[in-house]
Amino acid sequence: ATFLLARLCNMLLRRIKPASIASAVASHTRQAACPRTFSPATSFSARHACRATFGAPSGRRGMATSGEEAAVMEAVNKILVAAGSGDWATYVPLCDKDITCFEPESVGNVAKGLDFHKFYFDLPGGPAPPVAPNTTLADVHVRLLGDKTSAVVCYNRLVQKMTDAGPVTVKSNETRVMEKSKGGVWQCVHFHRSPA
Repeated sequence: ATFLLARLCNMLLRRIKPASIASAVASHTRQAACPRTFSPATSFSARHACRATFGAPSGRRGMATSGEEAAVMEAVNKILVAAGSGDWATYVPLCDKDITCFEPESVGNVAKGLDFHKFYFDLPGGPAPPVAPNTTLADVHVRLLGDKTSAVVCYNRLVQKMTDAGPVTVKSNETRVMEKSKGGVWQCVHFHRSPA
């Protein structure tokens, strides 16, 4: 099934012209506060205050953005902030109940459904760090597909944080497949996160 999804995405991407970048990221920065942070590259118990910054898209400046692209990026932003803050109530409606993913925590397997993710939301947070982590999305690309009810979003996620050894930046490459529900809400149906 995963092979077929990847093949379908590749076929669609070859046939459809790239969409312009969402206005949600075109203004160079956007900050979203959350009470705790959850970084895929840190311990799951290290949930604390965070700041998210969404960098200017590369190579796409000056192009008009559509309302749908902005809505897609707004949904991605909400997903990341909800995951970072451990806000399960906000996260659930932004993800399809049958969401699939490849990420380091799934150890090479396709994780299916929300139960896999709920486990990490239920873990207790640790002590707050002296400096809140900062998340930046760099090189953001949004592509609306078909009748503009699905989209592929890819970006580099940079998480700056303090460790006992000093400040570090952890990078991951992420791709999200978004689909507009019958109720008009953009939901994540699949994502792939790889450490860079």
